[in-house]
Amino acid sequence: MEFRMLSAMLPANGVLSVPTGVCLIDDLPAEADYELRLGSGVRCKFILHLGPQSQRIRRNVVFSLLGENSHLDASVLIQAKQNQCIEWRGIQRHLIRGAHSNLLIKSTVCNCAKISVFSKIIIDPLAAESCANFQNKNLVLSDRAHAVARPELEIFSDDVHCSHGATIGGINPAEEFYLRSRGISSRIAKIIIRCAFAEEILYQMPNGNASFH
Repeated sequence: MEFRMLSAMLPANGVLSVPTGVCLIDDLPAEADYELRLGSGVRCKFILHLGPQSQRIRRNVVFSLLGENSHLDASVLIQAKQNQCIEWRGIQRHLIRGAHSNLLIKSTVCNCAKISVFSKIIIDPLAAESCANFQNKNLVLSDRAHAVARPELEIFSDDVHCSHGATIGGINPAEEFYLRSRGISSRIAKIIIRCAFAEEILYQMPNGNASFH
């Protein structure tokens, strides 16, 4: 699947008709709003890494599945550090029957950082036989860090398969103890656990452009 950067493709109006068989990489600045439209039979992967762009980061993204048998597989990794404030607002909108969308968001929140993840699945009345899934998993690494997750569903059609969920938690003490018992320092143990948490998305990214410190 060919990698393409959104900064080189996104029109001025922020609406992109997605070509099939591509992996879109969001390399846009700190704050961006756009819509990605998938026509009939279009298959697309989408990858976004939020964290290095700025102190304050915001994304407002609409995935519009307009064609039958269109398929979206989207992954978002959020790394909030220091005093960063990161906000994700996303909509998976199914407008016709037989489309599929999957969105996975994983975040790590350190220091005094704050994240807000709002994501909604909308199934329109004409979108029977749709399949839409959303998962948000947040790893909070400081007592001063803050995470908010709001998954929502709006379903206006029968015969659909939809799921959504969100979790917020800290490092499992048993996992850290296991690593510490093998001579690994606390700092390195936490880095290993964070990398393992994000690995599902990290391996998809070109050039290994996500790091942990």
